[in-house]
Amino acid sequence: MKDMRILSLNNNITTFSTMYKSITVLCVSGIIACGIILFGPATFAQLQSADSALGKITYPIADLGSCSDKKNCETYCEQTGNMQSCIDFAKKNALLSTGDIEKSERVIKRIVAGKTPGQCKTRGECEKFCQGNVANIKACVSFAEELSILPPAELAQAKKVAQALEGGAKLPGTCTDKQLCDLYCSATDHLDECLVFAEKADILPANEIAEARKIASFLKAGTTPGACKTKQSCESYCKSEQHFDECINFAEAAGLATKEDIELAKKTGGKGPGGCTSKETCATYCNDQAHASECVQFGIEKGLISEEDKENIKNVTEKIQQGLAGIDPEAQKNVEACFENKMGAETYRKLMAKEIVPTQAIGTSIQFCFEDAMKKYAETMRAKMMQEGGGSYGGGSAPQGIPKEMMQQIPKELQQQIPKELQQQIPESIRQQIPEAAGGYQSAPTGAVSPQGGAAPAPSCGMFTNVPSCDMIPDPRGQEACRQCK
Repeated sequence: MKDMRILSLNNNITTFSTMYKSITVLCVSGIIACGIILFGPATFAQLQSADSALGKITYPIADLGSCSDKKNCETYCEQTGNMQSCIDFAKKNALLSTGDIEKSERVIKRIVAGKTPGQCKTRGECEKFCQGNVANIKACVSFAEELSILPPAELAQAKKVAQALEGGAKLPGTCTDKQLCDLYCSATDHLDECLVFAEKADILPANEIAEARKIASFLKAGTTPGACKTKQSCESYCKSEQHFDECINFAEAAGLATKEDIELAKKTGGKGPGGCTSKETCATYCNDQAHASECVQFGIEKGLISEEDKENIKNVTEKIQQGLAGIDPEAQKNVEACFENKMGAETYRKLMAKEIVPTQAIGTSIQFCFEDAMKKYAETMRAKMMQEGGGSYGGGSAPQGIPKEMMQQIPKELQQQIPKELQQQIPESIRQQIPEAAGGYQSAPTGAVSPQGGAAPAPSCGMFTNVPSCDMIPDPRGQEACRQCK
């Protein structure tokens, strides 16, 4: 069954919010303040959000020079000689995460050694150095990278912004930190300027820049759904079923969704089985066996499932039975054991009894199990023929891959699930004899001659068990040995 590609309006209509992502990295100009934990000033600023932990602390704090309140403690912890004591106190009282503590300790070592950007020692000094002069941004970013202070994704964005600024780009409205940039770029009149910077700094993919520009024109004209201007307001507006038509028409006009997705959304009303509203939520819902029948019925009613798919779903039990009947008994056991392992013995029983319909997860299990069995069977036959044939097949190499007669008996629908490269591993000695394969085989493969010394040894009949016809063996002596065994 095809994916339930139910259009998620919240994801598509609010695409213009991608322009705001660029702003989240503009705090590079204040990289020390935003990402580097200079423990003194940063500790208590961060701790203000750790209310549950701070609530257990009483002032004055003897371990911190008997500081009497947060401000007094911040001042105490700004002093280089007191920083480690503050870190130890944070550890003891679980006031900072392990990661923040480790970052703080790395920074403290550099502060003590006088090896910070501009030799800054406090948050204020570092902000002034990194924000006050674009020429200093590179040093600040390098410092953050060297000490692994920023997450990889943020660091990559920071590097791009720093490079753009070094190249002469200007921050939108000359904003100097994240809050100011957020505020500036949230104004409709500044969207173009902010997008130009995002493009120059390469901090948004080209397709997102293009989508954001499409949205910008609607924002300026005030023609977004409900005249919404922010991601939150647009999400809130378009969640209402009363606004569905307006929002879907906007998505179509703005080119935020493909024609196929728009049609799908109109068919379904933007919702799938169980009220799911995205590919992910619909997949989760429909892969639950309890909802499988509901999802199939939904797909049929909404025209999301083709006639061919309907027949495949209806006849899946027969297809599995055909596939099992057409393979070696040993391979059959492997497939059935795999089914029970992958989908559960009870689910497999119900599937074969037609008590349930297959989910996408069951379909994936069926495909995997047949592929896996084919591979294992090919390996087993190759090893068996090598062993029984003394390391040779008619004097040459043992055939590899899936025996032709085995492939012929597997239903076409299941054969299509087997990778081409695996199908192509049909024994060379057999495959080259198929007439339609370029006119048949004309000469024996390299090495397919009898051992030196004259007559071929007595045949080992086990190697011919799965050969459909002795005439398909290229070497005449191999054919003769095969006929003796038949």
